[in-house]
Amino acid sequence: MSQMFEVMARIAPERTTDEWLALMKEAHVPAMRVNRVDELLGNPQLKASGLLREREHPTEGKYVEVGMPVKFSVRPQPPELRHPAQMGEHSQEVARELGDRDPARPKAG
Repeated sequence: MSQMFEVMARIAPERTTDEWLALMKEAHVPAMRVNRVDELLGNPQLKASGLLREREHPTEGKYVEVGMPVKFSVRPQPPELRHPAQMGEHSQEVARELGDRDPARPKAG
């Protein structure tokens, strides 16, 4: 296997991805492009499916969120999620849910 990787590392740069894909197609070898992250963001299929969504964080600005990869017609989609939390943003809420009346108070022990 390591020999195969060595050969591929040597010959892969000799052609473009499109040239390699054309050769693979001609030889009836299943192959597909492996996209970089920046290429995924502009992928028409991913945009149309709603898998990648641009969101706005209240303090950090725009970011891309990965949605649910599977959608079921019988079951409603999950509600819109909140933005990623800031450090400590929900600490008091979580502490209250766990029964702590004063989340700022350090715990003994």
